Amino acid sequence: ENAMLFASEVKQRYKAETLQNVLIQLTSDLDLEKVLDNILVKLETVIPYDSACICLLQNDQLTAVAGRGFKDPHKIIGQDYLIADDELFLDIQRTRRPVVIPDVSSDRRFKYYGGENNIRSWMGVPLIARGVVIGCVTLDSDTPSTYREAEQASLAQAFASHASIAVENARLFTVEHEQRQTAEAFREIG
Repeated sequence: ENAMLFASEVKQRYKAETLQNVLIQLTSDLDLEKVLDNILVKLETVIPYDSACICLLQNDQLTAVAGRGFKDPHKIIGQDYLIADDELFLDIQRTRRPVVIPDVSSDRRFKYYGGENNIRSWMGVPLIARGVVIGCVTLDSDTPSTYREAEQASLAQAFASHASIAVENARLFTVEHEQRQTAEAFREIG
């Protein structure tokens, strides 16, 4: 029993240290494209997946802005999904909590996003910045019941909270950079 408790503690400590290291690396970049790619790369070290996607909310649509592990990422990246038709995202947005589907074949709300019909287990995690849902991260697994534990959802939410800050910082940096360039152009014209 002590050995099992010790092994569990070591596993939890490893997860916490990994998460801390990943989060430090996430917030070190301000280029939005690099931040999005970095989120997906680092997420896999915390929660394994076969494919994953980051979607950001723009008006009444979710736009897939980054993806990893897809056979043809160009079919997914840049795609817009109306949120009015997406029960899963509406649930994520309303509850502001991860939605976990251990077996997608038993959940009528699941639509095979991007035409990937080999997905068997799915998790959607909200990206929340300044109290507002700005999008979500989706994790796909080809193995049923990969995502079923509350611990996985909690870990994914902790990761997504920091990822949201990194995305918002990169967005703000991009806007500030564009405004600075515009001001410089006006000054040169003047």
